[in-house]
Amino acid sequence: MSLGISGEDVKRIQNRLYELGYLTKKKEVSGEFNEITQKAVMKLQELNQLSIDGKVGRQTINLLYSEEVKPDYLAYGEKNDVVLDAQKRLKSLGYLTTVPDGNYGNDTVMAVKQFQSRNDLVVDGFLGPSTRIALEQGEATPNGIVLGEQGENVKRIQELLNKYGYLSSSNATGYFGEITEQAVKRFQADNGLKSDGSVGVQTLSLLTGDKGVKSGTGSRPSAGSSGNGVGGKTVNGNIKALIDVAASKVGSKYVWGSKGPSSFDCSGFVYWSLNQVGVRQSYLTSSGWKSMGKYKRISNYDDIKPGDIVVEKGHMGIAAEGGKVIDASSGNGKVVYRQRSDWWRNNFIVAWRIFE
Repeated sequence: MSLGISGEDVKRIQNRLYELGYLTKKKEVSGEFNEITQKAVMKLQELNQLSIDGKVGRQTINLLYSEEVKPDYLAYGEKNDVVLDAQKRLKSLGYLTTVPDGNYGNDTVMAVKQFQSRNDLVVDGFLGPSTRIALEQGEATPNGIVLGEQGENVKRIQELLNKYGYLSSSNATGYFGEITEQAVKRFQADNGLKSDGSVGVQTLSLLTGDKGVKSGTGSRPSAGSSGNGVGGKTVNGNIKALIDVAASKVGSKYVWGSKGPSSFDCSGFVYWSLNQVGVRQSYLTSSGWKSMGKYKRISNYDDIKPGDIVVEKGHMGIAAEGGKVIDASSGNGKVVYRQRSDWWRNNFIVAWRIFE
């Protein structure tokens, strides 16, 4: 992409530049790669230590959707009233587990990422224009942490459950298993809430406040019970559904930057497939998938199971049965269903388990 080109792909790039603060006005998202867009790209490249040529090539577009990208606006370490207002809204929606103070710290980054993930935004942890607009909308999706999720937000909830006497500290692992679900249900029952085992706005409000009822008996589940390790099922679809929907697109054309439904690149294919089976996953390139914290991390290549999202150097796919993979392959020019070769082992970075 360079000066003079126009189209939907240019508009998508401009939208991302706007979200990151490099384009300052919404009207600059025009679909025309003009001099304003070129200057924005050059500034992005300069601040992120890429070769400054004003063109959007493979390195630049991967950076645009990476968690490593440096924005040109509010981010970690800042303190002001804009951050404070966003924190208050995140708190009311059940995403922020600490007291709003105007400081853009780790807790705010985690809350923003969780909000972005549940509201179909690019998950980058920054308070860009699209995220701030989504926060202000009355139909913004509130938080609801459920069985099968993991991460720092889950660990914080477990620590709060421990504070109120519903969960042993040894079970504060960051994984929302059956033990945590039972603890949440008991907390909800004791505090007059619907005992559904999910941590929504009301439950989180009581957990993070000072009015929650402590466990009357002081009894806690034993650390030896199963559930807080890798057990439990998610509520969004299943492994077979994911593999089946991915396999249904075998033969579809490979088009760089395409997200379906008739053509794909590797990350667009994963994005489309997950959303078809009910997993609300925002679009990320393979570079952005390197540091996902939402799902269970698989660091050993030999531990990959069907349904896992396999991330390689510059590529990704969906693991299938019998050591196979379904992926949108640039080399083959289409979506393929094939055996994982030595290349997959040699270029393996990480895999993410969404379904157990």
